[in-house]
Amino acid sequence: MNEAILTLNAGSSSIKFALFAHQVPLYQNPEVSGQIDGIGAHAHFVARDHFGNLIEQCDLQMPATGQHRVAVHFLHLIEHRRVPLPIY
Repeated sequence: MNEAILTLNAGSSSIKFALFAHQVPLYQNPEVSGQIDGIGAHAHFVARDHFGNLIEQCDLQMPATGQHRVAVHFLHLIEHRRVPLPIY
């Protein structure tokens, strides 16, 4: 598996994501999924593997206006954790 499809669902206070292996047929279960919720208040990040096992969970300490830091932290974890796949 060399490539992946990243799906994002961004709301006013959360970002949900799922990373699918790019293959035929496309599996219904993502390789990694999770969310950042509480954006603008008490942000919290959770990511799980395709078995539902916890990969990462943490509170994101930041000012209420720091939504961009949430996105940067999210991308950093995707890039440097258990997802050795290029995202396009």
